[in-house]
Amino acid sequence: MYPRPAFAAIILSGGKSTRMGSAKSELLLDGQTLLQRTVRILATVAEQVVIVGAANSPAPTFTEESRKLPKLEFVCDSQPDRGPLEGLASGLRAISNRCQQAFVCGCDSPLLSSAFALRMLQLLGEYDAAAARINGQLHPLAAAYRVSILPRIAARLAAEQRSLHGLLEAINTRYVQSHELTDVDAHLDSLRNINLPSDWQKLLSEIQARDQAQQ
Repeated sequence: MYPRPAFAAIILSGGKSTRMGSAKSELLLDGQTLLQRTVRILATVAEQVVIVGAANSPAPTFTEESRKLPKLEFVCDSQPDRGPLEGLASGLRAISNRCQQAFVCGCDSPLLSSAFALRMLQLLGEYDAAAARINGQLHPLAAAYRVSILPRIAARLAAEQRSLHGLLEAINTRYVQSHELTDVDAHLDSLRNINLPSDWQKLLSEIQARDQAQQ
């Protein structure tokens, strides 16, 4: 039985959504934007939820229910155009006086589950990070990180090394396998993200088909 860890959740929402053509965070699913949905799911298990936006971006609009969450915070990247590694650094700095580990994901994970987030933190153990590697594909988001890696991230950003994959290779990372996750997420749907309009339409069609099958 895994213990339940105390952790923060960091949601990266500073991408330009160039391939999608519109902000992925604002896509609607079941009457909520993807960002609102992600906040709601992670707020059920995390001690704190931090949304990281692009440098100088305005805070997102939330429902009345979301605004009542005492644990919800919005911060911006310290510097623009440095990718998700900058977002990770900004998020970890924001939680550093309250939590020492975080589940980190993008705002475009429509099928993310709270049980998956908990499991990734449970598997983190004493490692610097825990990230799923499924069929050779590494997932640096929907992963767990320790605040203690902040100096390593700062050094990599200063050296213009902005790859999340590169960071995971440089620190003590636990590479999580599918058999460690499928009991909480049978199809590993929490690792699914949305990059293209076709990805979004396919997902909506699948959800519609699933709902019809359950009727």
